[in-house]
Amino acid sequence: MPRQLWVAGLLGSVAPELDLFRFYFVDHCAHHHHDYITHRPLFWLDIFGLGLLMIRLG
Repeated sequence: MPRQLWVAGLLGSVAPELDLFRFYFVDHCAHHHHDYITHRPLFWLDIFGLGLLMIRLG
């Protein structure tokens, strides 16, 4: 498997958890971080589709 796919997989597995910065520093733990948009599969499908579109047009 190409190295770029490994890197993309690792980043994709960590990306939904980056909302913890907002959870602790902005919302002060007021809402559970799984309620944020980064924990919704449709969000990541949209990001994936946008990336495919950019690759195809680029």
